[in-house]
Formats: sequence, C-alpha cells, structure tokens
Amino acid sequence: MKIYFYRIGVIDQLIQAENTGNAYQLANTLGIARCTLFKYLNDMKELGAPHCLLQAKEHLLLPEQRFFYAAF
Repeated sequence: MKIYFYRIGVIDQLIQAENTGNAYQLANTLGIARCTLFKYLNDMKELGAPHCLLQAKEHLLLPEQRFFYAAF
C-alpha cells in the first residue's frame, strides 16, 4: 500500500513539472506496465486530479486553473 501512494505522489510531481513524456515513457520511469499506469491515472482522476493525456505534446498535463496535491 505504501508503494501505491508513493507512485501517485511521483506521478503527481512529474505531471506538475510537465516532465512525464508519453504514457509508455512514464510507465518505464516508474517501473510499471503501461496498463498499470492507466489504473493509477484513473484512481487519481477519481480522487479529483484534473489531468489529461495530450497526444500532440506527448505528456500528461494539469489544466492551469486546477491543482491536485498528492501528499500523504
């Protein structure tokens, strides 16, 4: 359970810094499968994270007006 929240925090930090790359690259950075990454992103979305995957820029991004802080 600890690693789950740690990864959510890392994903959040990388998204905030706009340093994720595409979904495949982010999954590799985290050492998880791409489908597992999408499970994390879905869980984050259910917790209120306003992220989206931008195909053109190939990175995950938070809309400017909204913030999601993953701090445990």
